[in-house]
Amino acid sequence: MEKLVIDTSILVKLFVKEEGREEVKKLVGWALRGEIELICPDFLVIELINVLLLVKKLDKKRVGVLVSSLLAKGIEVVPYSYSNWPELVDLMDKYDLTAYDAVYLWLAREEKCKLLTADCKLLRVKDRCVGLDEISNV
Repeated sequence: MEKLVIDTSILVKLFVKEEGREEVKKLVGWALRGEIELICPDFLVIELINVLLLVKKLDKKRVGVLVSSLLAKGIEVVPYSYSNWPELVDLMDKYDLTAYDAVYLWLAREEKCKLLTADCKLLRVKDRCVGLDEISNV
């Protein structure tokens, strides 16, 4: 079974009308049926709340419903162990990333899989990141 780490730039498409929304819906459907494994760091939930409220300007009540439904979407939420901060700093330095973005990359490396992202800066990390257009059958 294929495994992918997903970041907020991908998951937000599930909740707002953006390019790639239908593809993300398909991916989540595959995850619900056990055809693909989608994972994310626990930090994604915080980042998603931030984006939905402050960037996408969604209503607070709606964001609560959306975030609550996230756990029922077949996406495994993995806790980040802060003892791994030296590796995080190395990734930040190597790829000129924020700590937030480096967490996703760190998880993909730990899980020996790719990070699915729509973030242009992360997509430059070709050996570890892919975009929606690179996922087969989406």
